[in-house]
Amino acid sequence: MPEVNGENHEDDITESKYSNLRLIKPRCQIVTIALNRLTKFSKSALTMIQSWMVIGAVTFAIAVGTFFITPGDVKWFAKLTRPRWLVFEPLIPLIWTVVFVCGAASANIVWQKNPGSLISWLLMGSFVLLEIITVSYIPAMLRWRSLKVGEILGSVGVILGVLLTISVLPISKFAALLLLPYLAWSPVGTYTTEELIQLNPQDA
Repeated sequence: MPEVNGENHEDDITESKYSNLRLIKPRCQIVTIALNRLTKFSKSALTMIQSWMVIGAVTFAIAVGTFFITPGDVKWFAKLTRPRWLVFEPLIPLIWTVVFVCGAASANIVWQKNPGSLISWLLMGSFVLLEIITVSYIPAMLRWRSLKVGEILGSVGVILGVLLTISVLPISKFAALLLLPYLAWSPVGTYTTEELIQLNPQDA
C-alpha cells in the first residue's frame, strides 16, 4: 500500500512538472514575440533618429559658426573693397540656406538607402565635415581677419564637395543631384574671396 502511494506521489510530481512546462511555453512565446516587436520598433526609431541627427548636426554647426562672429569682425569685413559685379551680396545668406537644406536632404536620402552600414556612417561624417568647413569659412576669416584663411577653407570645401558627390552618385542619383547647388555656389564664394584678396592685398 505505501508503494502505491509513492507511485501516485511521483505521478503527481510529473504531472505538475508538465503543467508548469505547458504554462511556461506560452509565456516564453509571448515574451519572444514582444522582444521581436520591440527590436523592430527600436531599429525603426533608431533609423529615424539617426536620419534627423544629420540635420541636427548641420544646424548645430551653423549655430556654432555664427557664434564666433563679433561686431568688430563684421566692421572689418564691411570696409573691404568689393568687386563691382558683386551686386547679389544681400542674397548670399538665402543662397547658403538653400544649399544647406539641399545638403541635409541629400544626407537623409543616403542614410535611408542603407541605414546603419559603415559606408552610410562614413558618408554622414563627410556630410557633417563639409557643412562644418562651409560654415567655418566666414567666422574663421573674420576672426583672423585674413582673406587667405577663407580662400583655403573655400577650396577645401569645393574639393570635399566634389569627392562627396562622386561617392554619393552610385547610391542615389537624386541625392547627388541635391549636392549640385553646393558644387555650383561654393566655387563662386571661393572665387569671390580671391577677388577680394586682389582688391585688398593688405587684408590677405
